[in-house]
Amino acid sequence: MKRVPSVLTVAASLMLIGCTLYAIANYEELAKAGGWGIVGIGGLVALAVSALVLDLFMGLFIKNRRIQNIIGAVIVLTLAILFFIGS
Repeated sequence: MKRVPSVLTVAASLMLIGCTLYAIANYEELAKAGGWGIVGIGGLVALAVSALVLDLFMGLFIKNRRIQNIIGAVIVLTLAILFFIGS
């Protein structure tokens, strides 16, 4: 059976790619003021890696892919709403 990535895996992977590209493109700006921008990017990368680990554990304990995707979508939407409220 072919393994299809879950919603949380896709979102976390896109976040990792986005953080990497943003850090490469804007490194000079992120490194100013003591490097706190780099620390912020590190926090976002840690959040994305945590989402991937959470998705791994959900895959081990929840066998129903539909429920796993619904829970992943709720997590992604919650984090997106918190991110937009905070910015």
